[in-house]
Amino acid sequence: MITNSFRNDIKYFESLLNLHIPFSVTRYGDGEMYVFEGRLGKNAVQEFSFDGQEHLQQELLESYEHIQDNYFVGVPCRCCVGEDNFNKMRSMSKKPDEKLTWANIFVNSNFNYFQDKIVPTFKQYRVNMIAPGSPENLPFDVTNFYEVGFNAWVNNAGVYEELRKYIIENNTEGELFLFCAGPFAKTLSYKLFREFPKNSYIDLGSVFLRELGLKPNRGYLNGASTLQKVCIW
Repeated sequence: MITNSFRNDIKYFESLLNLHIPFSVTRYGDGEMYVFEGRLGKNAVQEFSFDGQEHLQQELLESYEHIQDNYFVGVPCRCCVGEDNFNKMRSMSKKPDEKLTWANIFVNSNFNYFQDKIVPTFKQYRVNMIAPGSPENLPFDVTNFYEVGFNAWVNNAGVYEELRKYIIENNTEGELFLFCAGPFAKTLSYKLFREFPKNSYIDLGSVFLRELGLKPNRGYLNGASTLQKVCIW
């Protein structure tokens, strides 16, 4: 973990955003863990499927192992995937703990903090968003919206070159790129931060499903007890 607690890690990202220090954070849950293990089929919430494509597995692994200043990786914690899986995923990252955070850093008991403290910082930035649905009801302005759908890492792979073109042609620096796109978010954040490290890239997952006009299929979005869950290292 970057700091000494679940709450302090999200505060660390808040400080980077407020100070306009470029960074990237990608979060790997049980779905990504299953891809690393070569399991086939759809993930639990029907966001993506994995049919054994080696290039997708390899790119995802590269994004997980990548080491760069201000490049952070969220690992699934022991309270969510068990001791053995946590230790395995932590070791697979090939990173010191100060480059790691929780896969659930923006949800569970941090979700209300995310809404109250992190989301307002987005208003300081020119925002580019890669997500399904529509940005109309988001609580911040989105300059460029790239709509993706199910299995975006296969069906919307061309978005990567669109983003590269946008950054290169506009000499983009200091902008914020937000991803809600399953494992595609991880590989996009990795490849873009590696080449264009003067912007920030955040893998947000499911936090804006309701605002994007999609079914809020996660417990923390519907007032479940997980809103009080403090994930442990």
